[in-house]
Amino acid sequence: KPWHGATAVIAKPGRGPGALLNRMRSFLRAARKRDWDWLFVRNDSLIALAAAMRGKPVAFQLSHQMEETRLEMVRRAKGLRPWLHRLVSLSSRAIRRAAMARARLALPISEHLETLLLNTGERVGPSVVMPLGAVPLPLPDAQERLALRAELGIPADAKVLLYLGTLNRLRRLDTLIDAAAEARKSSGNVVLWMVGEGPSPMDRASLQSAVAARGAEEFVRLPGRVSRSETFKLIAAADFGLSYFPDIALFQQNSPTKVMEYLGLGLPTICTPQPEHGYALDICDGGVMSEGHDARAFAMAIQAALGKNWDRERIQRDFLAVRSYDALSLKLARALDENLAR
Repeated sequence: KPWHGATAVIAKPGRGPGALLNRMRSFLRAARKRDWDWLFVRNDSLIALAAAMRGKPVAFQLSHQMEETRLEMVRRAKGLRPWLHRLVSLSSRAIRRAAMARARLALPISEHLETLLLNTGERVGPSVVMPLGAVPLPLPDAQERLALRAELGIPADAKVLLYLGTLNRLRRLDTLIDAAAEARKSSGNVVLWMVGEGPSPMDRASLQSAVAARGAEEFVRLPGRVSRSETFKLIAAADFGLSYFPDIALFQQNSPTKVMEYLGLGLPTICTPQPEHGYALDICDGGVMSEGHDARAFAMAIQAALGKNWDRERIQRDFLAVRSYDALSLKLARALDENLAR
């Protein structure tokens, strides 16, 4: 495809061993047919390493160190299956480290991940943090927002806490239910919307069971997965966005997608302690970070956010000045020019 006066070859992502083999075949086929200038790879260590070994300049974006998390999860487990998981994870980590060492340019997705890569010696060459961003969209005015809330069945006096994202049980999202229940004791009509699905149908079912066990049906909504257009309606209609990560190493490295969407639409955000949460909020003074990961600490953050007046236009303006995809595209273009065009 033409892209800024050049030809861009885009390989579609996929999952599982079959998808990996297909991507490798596509890469080798393209390598025989084209003499490209550089290759941009996101997370696919094997492709990045294969390209670098062919002498091609590679820009390698990494969003997490998944292998370390998997190794930690099976560290004390016994039996054949955990042993196989360890073997696969160790092999995958070795490939990732080799790819990172050979890449012309590293693009870690967060400041925290870049620090880990540099401090451990996994990366010693040029590195530029390339986080996730937001798409600039117009904010609804007061009348449009009221109409959206009416369309979604949200009472005018309700304070809507919106969680968008995976319902994976690893996230321990029942903590949000307990935090919302605690906040309701002093803050009135607080409603929690938890929108999305998990990797397994059991993830959402587990949350539904948690809601029922707590008698929280009155204030918790679990609508499941919604369309992209509905997502932006929910963000526009909500009062606060929520981003909750348990205290697990994997979640300390990434760039939270939904936080970018919340702040990109000026939605004040309440989140747990996490480096990228802090960077995002500091850009625009756009929310409150809890002092801990437990329900009581998060409830206190909710109450603090409810007690402030928020200027959504200012939050959006300040955030997009740094984290719109236009701003990030310019940052990436400079990094590519400085490190790959030589």
